[in-house]
Amino acid sequence: MNSALVKAANDEQIVNTALILLLNTVTMFHPSVHADWAIDRKIFHFGDFFEARTDGLLKIAGVEVPLAIVEVKSHLREGNINQIQMQESAQMAAWLYNYPNQGLLTSQFRRLIVSQDNREIYLTFAEYDAAYLQYLKNENTISVSKDAAPPSFMTMHQFGPWNCFDSKFVESVGRIILAFTIQQSKTYTSN
Repeated sequence: MNSALVKAANDEQIVNTALILLLNTVTMFHPSVHADWAIDRKIFHFGDFFEARTDGLLKIAGVEVPLAIVEVKSHLREGNINQIQMQESAQMAAWLYNYPNQGLLTSQFRRLIVSQDNREIYLTFAEYDAAYLQYLKNENTISVSKDAAPPSFMTMHQFGPWNCFDSKFVESVGRIILAFTIQQSKTYTSN
């Protein structure tokens, strides 16, 4: 479908509701899922520098930490990809800053942001290490030694887009979302 034929939604909340409904439809009836995708907007503060707001999250009752975050746009990424990726990276960094020790997930050093831009869904996995968490908290020491470890960075791995108008794409992304949600459910309910 030609992107020029797809108009931006009148309200971003329309896209947000559609994505959360899809995520819950994919996961809600599986017996191993104990988490819910919610429209709850979450605000993360990054020190005194800025705040990042998300459009939804994956959560388990009684667990304060978001298991994944959601970001939506009423328009496609075309022409805005750099700004959108910067926003998602800032949201991820702020999430890590607020919740650096996320149960067993800290040892895996990855987190997920699910995005929908108009009709397109993206999955972005952030990879990082303990040194990056120290960097965020300004706890690392910088050594000028030639043997010093290089600075640590977070890497964002973006996959997609999956077109919501194509049932094969929806089935494909749905399987990934279901597997991720089951993994998160098991991580937090087996402790």
